[in-house]
Amino acid sequence: MAFLHVLGVYGSLPRGYGGTSSFLLGEERVLIDCGPTTPVALEKIGVDPITIENLLVTHLHGDHTLGIPLLLLEMVMRGRKGKISIYGSDITLNSVSSIIRNSFPSILDKTDLSLEFVPIAPGERFVVNQLEIRTAQADHCPGALGYQITTTNWKICFSGDTRPSQNIIKLAENVDILVHEATFNKEKEKLAETSGHSTASQAGIVASKAKVKRLVLTQCEPLSRVDTETMIREAGSTFKGEIIVPKEFERIKIY
Repeated sequence: MAFLHVLGVYGSLPRGYGGTSSFLLGEERVLIDCGPTTPVALEKIGVDPITIENLLVTHLHGDHTLGIPLLLLEMVMRGRKGKISIYGSDITLNSVSSIIRNSFPSILDKTDLSLEFVPIAPGERFVVNQLEIRTAQADHCPGALGYQITTTNWKICFSGDTRPSQNIIKLAENVDILVHEATFNKEKEKLAETSGHSTASQAGIVASKAKVKRLVLTQCEPLSRVDTETMIREAGSTFKGEIIVPKEFERIKIY
């Protein structure tokens, strides 16, 4: 069996009732984004943060990256050895490197932990821990990427932050699970467009066009609690497959 661990479900700001959007592929110990609450979330689900070996970063915004120096600091303080690899676009990795350097300038001095920054271009394919990974450009900010992750038994796609995108539709074709952002409800569709985000109904359209089996909605508007019924209803108006609005620390069975 394979599981997707939900480490946060909100966008922009962590709240007392939930952290920012982040996910962990359990057995593979691959982290997808690392916001400011992610290191704590890992401990809350019983995963030792120092076991993380690979991090896929969708884009440079702080709600997806500000936990990285905190995660590294914990690794250093607990004597973590070896390499941690961080994947993302050039512009994203430049930002992440600056965040680490400005947060803790000597974080990696005199330790046995080494960082590997791996630049990834849209459309590139690579392998991490026997996972085949493809990327596509998302429609959000410069350097934003979506990721498709494939094994012999399952396939999952992460949209990252994005407007509805033909690139993401193609990347998500026939996957078992599409994790797609749904920052706003239908009433705020214009705001979604101007801010580079999607509504729940738009996420449903992407899922329907890509013929995915299950749709997981994430990146919910931070200043209100998740209105699960509204999100499922709006996404369900455009997608007839299974729709999941996960709670923080939930574990979703992939296969």
